[in-house]
Amino acid sequence: MDLDRSGLSTDEYYMTALQIFDYCGTESTGTLRVDALMDKFAPFVKTNKAEYSFLKSLLDPEEENAAIDVSLLAKTLQKYSESQKSKADLDESFNLKSGAPHDSDSGISSDGFQLLEELQCELREKAHLAQQLRSQLDFTDRQHEEALAALTDERDSLRGHLNMLREENLSLSHLRRDYEEVCERLGASDRALDDARRELDTLRRRAKVMVEQVATLENEKLTLQELLTKSKAECHRINEMYATRQSALLEQNEALRAEHADLASRLQDQDEFVQQMIKEKVLLEMELKDMLNKSNQTQLRMDRSIDISYTDDQVLSALDSLNADTRFCSENRILDEESFINTLKEDQGRGTNVSLFDEIRFSLSRVNITESNSLIFDKVLDTSFITVGTQTDEFKPYDEENKDLIKSISTLGTQTDETESINNNNCNSKCLECEKLSRYTTKLERDMNLSHRTVTDMQVEIEQYESNLNILEKFVEEGNERNSVLQSIIKSLESKIGLLEVACAKQTERLDSLAPDNDASIQTKWDQANVSTQVDVACPDCEKRNAVVPHRSLRKFFCV
Repeated sequence: MDLDRSGLSTDEYYMTALQIFDYCGTESTGTLRVDALMDKFAPFVKTNKAEYSFLKSLLDPEEENAAIDVSLLAKTLQKYSESQKSKADLDESFNLKSGAPHDSDSGISSDGFQLLEELQCELREKAHLAQQLRSQLDFTDRQHEEALAALTDERDSLRGHLNMLREENLSLSHLRRDYEEVCERLGASDRALDDARRELDTLRRRAKVMVEQVATLENEKLTLQELLTKSKAECHRINEMYATRQSALLEQNEALRAEHADLASRLQDQDEFVQQMIKEKVLLEMELKDMLNKSNQTQLRMDRSIDISYTDDQVLSALDSLNADTRFCSENRILDEESFINTLKEDQGRGTNVSLFDEIRFSLSRVNITESNSLIFDKVLDTSFITVGTQTDEFKPYDEENKDLIKSISTLGTQTDETESINNNNCNSKCLECEKLSRYTTKLERDMNLSHRTVTDMQVEIEQYESNLNILEKFVEEGNERNSVLQSIIKSLESKIGLLEVACAKQTERLDSLAPDNDASIQTKWDQANVSTQVDVACPDCEKRNAVVPHRSLRKFFCV
């Protein structure tokens, strides 16, 4: 192929470069090394070594065996063609130049000039012949280019058809996978629908059981409300009874407090009286001691018992009858025991061998027992008396602080368990009425506490029943909501299943409507796709019009 031709456009150079790449077995989007290109392309270039070197220098100016693409090869061919065209124009202009040169200039004779003219004529004829050959060559090249363009178009159409078949194969593969996925989803939807139906039946049974439980709990609630009403009425009645009893007990307590205050005042008076008697007793013993000392009876001692058998009234009256003249002798006369006894003796008394102090203390304790045995004393008050001894050398005064303390503590209680008299004789004195009232009050308080606890327990149980009823109502509402959600899900699944059935029916009709074709076959595998086509007619339009995709071999992949 001669590359030295004019009148080529840029597109023609590009098409020539594409043909060269196709001849070398390289795609149009790839690259080609310069040495490989020149080794395959040089035998067809009718040039000398200089032109070969010039073309290679244009392709690889740096001599690095660079990789060139289609656009770079087209530009290089354009440069080479322009250089060859300019060189041919210069040669033609030199050969066709008319006129004979001067002898002084060229140094050629007339014979030589004639020979040169003949040579020029022959050269013009050969140039004309070369021009004709060049025009024929251009015509042939145009025919070849047209044929090459037709072949290229045919090849492009075949490639387009092949790509279309490949795309259709891929689309059918995707469609098959989509169909399989739809079938799987349909099966999963059926299973989910069965599960939802079973769950719906279970929920219905549970809801029925819950409704029965709610009815039972409602009946229990009504029963408990009736019991609560009765309990409240009973509690009100007990509270009223307790209030009445409490008011009566308060009145009785006030009366007991008043009586206790009276007894406390009487006890204080008696205490003062006892103190006075103790003082008089001490004075009397001192006088007796002085009289015994004055009588010079040293053999008698103070601790010797004196036989006194008189009553308390007689002793007190005898003591009161003594005055200063009779108590002490002005003449220093010794008063013997018989004269003192005769003076005091008026009636026959109780003959006991006790001292005067013991007799007085016994009489006072006897009076205390006989007068206070039926009274109600406080335990603190009864046990706080001072025990009076027989020793006359020391005197222990009465503690007034304990008396105030007794007054402040005496208002705290009214129950008396035991009383201890002054003479240390144990005397158990109990108020039966107060003890009975106390026991009754304790029993009433215990019954009231028990009723309060019963009411509290009933209220707690009622609250628990109400909370359980609320929980059951919430659970029933949640079950109803869940049932409604499941029903909506079931409806949506049924609608989706209907749509899938319609789509499957349409797809089946479409697959059944496709006709088989024996000229093309498609075999699809999971990892690769091989497409083979047979073209009977070379026309691309007829080939596109008559192209029918075979589906007989594909139907086995869509069977479910």
